[in-house]
Order: sequence, then structure tokens, then C-alpha cells
Amino acid sequence: MPTLRDITCDVYIDGKPAEKYSQTSVGGKHETYIVAEENKPYTVNLQFGRTGAPSHCVWIRSDGQAVNSASCHGPKLEVAGSRYRLSTNRGQPAWEYRHLVFKNISKIGDSASLENRKERIENVGIISVQVRRQYGPLKVIEEGAMTDPDTFRTFSPLKAIPKKEAELRHISHGTHISQKVSEFYDATKTAIPIDVEEHNYVVFNFKYASREMLRQMGVLPLEQISIDDDLVGMGIDSLQQEIMKLRRKSKFGWAWLRKCKVGNHVRVSSPTEKYAEENVNSYSDPVNGLKRRSSENEVKTRKMKQLLCF
Repeated sequence: MPTLRDITCDVYIDGKPAEKYSQTSVGGKHETYIVAEENKPYTVNLQFGRTGAPSHCVWIRSDGQAVNSASCHGPKLEVAGSRYRLSTNRGQPAWEYRHLVFKNISKIGDSASLENRKERIENVGIISVQVRRQYGPLKVIEEGAMTDPDTFRTFSPLKAIPKKEAELRHISHGTHISQKVSEFYDATKTAIPIDVEEHNYVVFNFKYASREMLRQMGVLPLEQISIDDDLVGMGIDSLQQEIMKLRRKSKFGWAWLRKCKVGNHVRVSSPTEKYAEENVNSYSDPVNGLKRRSSENEVKTRKMKQLLCF
């Protein structure tokens, strides 16, 4: 799990740590690539060590939008899901939460309504976890759930990304919400820290894409063709013998191919074509063909008599 300044952060996909590649850390910023898994939910898990602060404030941004935030006084924190819409739970206003999932970018949004928000386009395919140290008690806000849109954010679905933009930025997936409701949280009360650092203490950026896209980007090596272990240990002579065995197979296996020059081009003919070419004159010229076959039979008969001492 990536650790920076005594804070550990990781993305879990469907309950398992994401595959991570090309991890780099500079100052208070860590970046890594992860493999996005289609329609799988993901969560952000943090562990806090000795940072010099009694508590921490965490913001989660997916594809350029803040999808969740939390204040943590304990050593661990798991952030799952995002507020989706205001609903009613037992007669009280409450936010409906849904899990965050990876979805193919071609299936997000409507082509008739393209994404034009710069912040979203430039950050599609990035999960950013921002952590700040906080001090002092928390201030509890008791207001209407829809009073302050900055305090009570809801998930804003990503619109369709133009195909050229997706190819240019190597975008294969985006963050969407699950069809199933996660759980309800009380939205009439929330807490914010009174004294929080002005700047981020650490930032973890997880850049996600499909395995195929990561290969195109050079993050993952190209798939290698596996070679039989028996062939790897063979010498040149043994390999040539194996090739000749394959070439001798004609009916059900590999066929010995014959090169035929036609004009300025070289054409490869199969054994069937070779047989037809050798016997074409016999069918096109019955008289000469019959004489040729008769002379061949006479030669065979003479050789047989010699062997049998006639």
C-alpha cells in the first residue's frame, strides 16, 4: 500500500487492493496507475500514523469532482460511496448514498450532450485523495440539507467525453454510481473542523484505465508470446528436424509448400496444386500422356526383372 509521510492510502476494488504500477512519490504527492475493472465498486482506505495532528480531514475527488469528504479522529478510515440525492428515511430528510464504480467511457453519458466542464475533462480517470491535518474540536452544522450546496455536495454524473478527447488523453473508463442504494446517512447534521491546515499535507493520485489502455501507454509491458519449453532448449539441428517433420505432413497437418514463379511474382502452391500441375499434360494431351505412362511402366518392369534375376 502506498505510504507517504506516515499516511497509507490505497484503492480497493470489489474488496481487494487494486493492481498498482509505476508508483512515484515527490514531496507530499504520490502517483500510481491502477487497473480499472468494469462495473466493479471501489473504496478508498486510509491509515494514519504519527503525523503530529490529533485528527485529519480527507477529500475524495473522482474525475475532477469532490464525491465525498470526512473528518477522522481514529487510525483508520474507509470512504465508500457518494451522496446521490436527497430522500426520506423514516420521515426525515436523508441523503441516499451509492457506491462508486468503474464504467467504460463509451457507455457514460449521451452523445447529444458532451462534457464541457474543463475541470472534469482534464481529470477523467483520476482518483485524488487529499489529506490535511486538523486541530481543535469540530463545529456541528444543523441546517437544512439543501441550504448550502458547498457543504452538502451530491454526485454529478459525468457527461459523454468526445471520442477524440478520450483517445488523446488515453481515457478508457470513468467513475459512475451503482444502481443499488448503499445506505442512508443523516443529512441535517454535519461537522467541519474549526482549525484545519491551509495546504494539503499529502495527496494520493490514482490514475485508472483498462489493462489494454495501460499497455498502449507503456505503463504495462505488451503481452509476450509463450514458447514451448521443449523448443527453448533445442539446438539448431533439432529445430530443423522438427520443422521437416511438420513439412512432411500433408493431409491433416502442415503441408510442404512449393514456390511457383508466375511472371515477376512468386506464388506458393499446395501439394494438391503441385500434383495437378505435374499431371495436367496427361489430361490435356491423352496420346502423349499415354505414351509417357507406358514408358514409365516399362522402366519399372525392367528394374523388377533385374532384381528378380529374370
